Amino acid sequence: MRNKRPSILATTAMLITVIATGIQAQSGASMRVDIPFNFIVGDQMLPAGEYRLGPMESGRPALLIRSAGFDRQAIVLTNTVQAASTIEQAKVVFHRFGDEYYLAQVWPAGSRTGCGLTSPRLRELSKYDRWHETATLVGRNP
Repeated sequence: MRNKRPSILATTAMLITVIATGIQAQSGASMRVDIPFNFIVGDQMLPAGEYRLGPMESGRPALLIRSAGFDRQAIVLTNTVQAASTIEQAKVVFHRFGDEYYLAQVWPAGSRTGCGLTSPRLRELSKYDRWHETATLVGRNP
């Protein structure tokens, strides 16, 4: 009986890992989006263009934003955000302050879970400037 205990624990741990990976992959699906304006991700400015957004394979909650030509990219840590209902169509949300657009949320289609982004500059602007606009762009499969 003693020899079976490690194998049961190992099997249980492997099953939990497979389930968690499946959930992460489902809620973190990649998408493409055409962004018609320059935008800020973390502390990096990226030019307008077509981008692919998707989760990093690092085990940490991180998002990779890469231009279609693979010449620009940003990697940022994210936090999980929840929607009240399932998101039908993939979307990307930006907060606009003046003429600056900050990537704020990424929502894959078919999920209630998305990625939230923030930066020190965005937090600072949000404290002092409550009057900002939100721009939402529709994403598509990669």
